[in-house]
Amino acid sequence: MTTGRTSFLTGRSGVAALGLFLLLAGCATQPVNMDVAWGYGVAAPNHYRMWVERLALIDASGESAEKTVGFVSCCWQGPNGPFGKIDRMAPFPRQLAIRWFSFAEQAFYQTRITLPKDLKQRMRETAPVKTGGDVYQRPRNTLMIGLAPGGTVVLWMMSQVGNEQEILRVQADKAPGNPAQYEKWTRAYLEKQREYLKENGVPTSGW
Repeated sequence: MTTGRTSFLTGRSGVAALGLFLLLAGCATQPVNMDVAWGYGVAAPNHYRMWVERLALIDASGESAEKTVGFVSCCWQGPNGPFGKIDRMAPFPRQLAIRWFSFAEQAFYQTRITLPKDLKQRMRETAPVKTGGDVYQRPRNTLMIGLAPGGTVVLWMMSQVGNEQEILRVQADKAPGNPAQYEKWTRAYLEKQREYLKENGVPTSGW
């Protein structure tokens, strides 16, 4: 078990096995040319649930791999994040294409992001990971995609909550779509979050 800050890759139920695989695969200090087990995740601020309709990882040759994400609800950068659903990242992308629905706003967003050319090399560089009272150096082998109200998209590279490093942020475009297709899920979302939204609103900037 971890102590102090929870390991991003091993600290949540439902993704523990995959997270452990990704973490252990990057455990040793690795030669520059040795590959690591790459992962990606999708996060959103707590109380502001999203539904990711499409996520495509597009490599340098233009080949695209469609990923299934679905609901994303927690967490943004802070004591418990950034944290979200994670999976293996294959291929290693040159671009990301993403489209999602924001329940709080009843709005659709989409964007296509070109990643830095040196991102893989930057993610290979090690950062401190705290486990069981010990500190190890591990690659930041997980790309976290943060989706916030207003269409803000933030990308971090990380291997544990607390060692995340922001890569870039972009503003997504509003996209056409029919919120009625999510009417049932919207009702359930508002039943749970209505009081919070009434008190705090839906910030669309400052993320």
